[in-house]
Amino acid sequence: MLIIGAGACTRDLLAMLELDKQEGAVHLYDDLNLDAPDFLYGKYPILKSEEAAQSYFKNINNTYTIGVGKPHPRYRLAQKFDALGGKLISLISSQTQIGKYSTISKRGVIIMHGSIFTNEVNIGEGSLINMRCTLGHFCTIGRFCALAPGVLASSSTIGDFSRLGINVVIKPGINIGKNVTVGAGAIVVKHVPDNWIVAGNPAVKIGENKPLNF
Repeated sequence: MLIIGAGACTRDLLAMLELDKQEGAVHLYDDLNLDAPDFLYGKYPILKSEEAAQSYFKNINNTYTIGVGKPHPRYRLAQKFDALGGKLISLISSQTQIGKYSTISKRGVIIMHGSIFTNEVNIGEGSLINMRCTLGHFCTIGRFCALAPGVLASSSTIGDFSRLGINVVIKPGINIGKNVTVGAGAIVVKHVPDNWIVAGNPAVKIGENKPLNF
């Protein structure tokens, strides 16, 4: 498997794979830091060109995941590496509890260790659920979202490409629009429209994200 990226998110992902003893035969991809060492931790080879990634997919293993946290880059990288012949897969820590009647996309979802999902939680393509998140019944996470550690939500919808900071709490029944940013520690008690940036307790609008153009 190829992990796209060699930064902080990838390091967390490697820690998860190591805890689950699934780190064997992992390669990394980083074409931004060409003068960096050829191995991370002296163990994980780093590919540094599209040609090397394409050869890896063709001759060794065509599966990959994305070790980048932000929603928009995750989406663009998925498009890029699909075009190079890769197959985006989901990775779910064995130390996550998931209800029997929850639905997790088979494409590109990462769920880190220590998270808890009850029944009827739905996670969309390409989304990243970080450590110790708790998602209760009737919670739907859209495509290419990013939830930082400690997010708490139930009976809520979080729209595509939205990003929630550390320890965000969403009141049950509250809906978050698409392309929304919620600041760390925010308590969300009202619906949040598309593209808003909110923060605080209770969360209030502090700005807007540029609307999606794809």
